[in-house]
Amino acid sequence: MNAFFEKIEIGLKKKRNKGRQKFINYSNFYKVVSKNKV
Repeated sequence: MNAFFEKIEIGLKKKRNKGRQKFINYSNFYKVVSKNKV
């Protein structure tokens, strides 16, 4: 079971590395939007 989850985790990390910049951009955008709402 552990090896299976490790494989999934490695796959997610690879996806996450590609998506991290998008996620950072999105979170920054969200912060700006939430500041504007408040």
